[in-house]
Amino acid sequence: MRIAPFGAALVTLAFALVVGAGCVPPPEPMTLEEQRLQTRLVQLLPDDWKYMVPRVEIIQGDISYAHPTHIEIGEWVLRGDSRVLDSTLAHEWGHYEALQRNRLLYNGNPPAGFPFTPKPPTFPQFYPNWNFESWAVCVAAILTGEEIAFRWGEHPYPLCTDRQQQFTSQYLLG
Repeated sequence: MRIAPFGAALVTLAFALVVGAGCVPPPEPMTLEEQRLQTRLVQLLPDDWKYMVPRVEIIQGDISYAHPTHIEIGEWVLRGDSRVLDSTLAHEWGHYEALQRNRLLYNGNPPAGFPFTPKPPTFPQFYPNWNFESWAVCVAAILTGEEIAFRWGEHPYPLCTDRQQQFTSQYLLG
């Protein structure tokens, strides 16, 4: 299909207006503290995974998140123990890695072969994907060398089973 010169000019003009108007703004530059957290995350990752380092942003509050494009770390983590900070960075990176790997599937599923665990009956039924959290908890345990007990409200996340730790270690460390 051929676009007439006038049509091509309109497409070019529309593109320039959308981009020039800032409809899709570039992200703000990272603060020094965010750069420090990103460097800390790089130090936690095995060499074979250092290519997959997301942008790290600090957000207000006591919850941290992973997105397909970046990780958000709640400011409360910065005021606490460095072990909790490392575990939170590694945990959210586990979610980030899963989101990168599974863009076309259910977002954030663990890799194929990860030993699933049933969701405890006391955990809220509306909670989306229990094994999404199991995977991130195991990633944090493997990358930091210790297991920190994460919670979602009153509900503790699962600790890694031996089989999950073996699988996660083999997946990340080879």
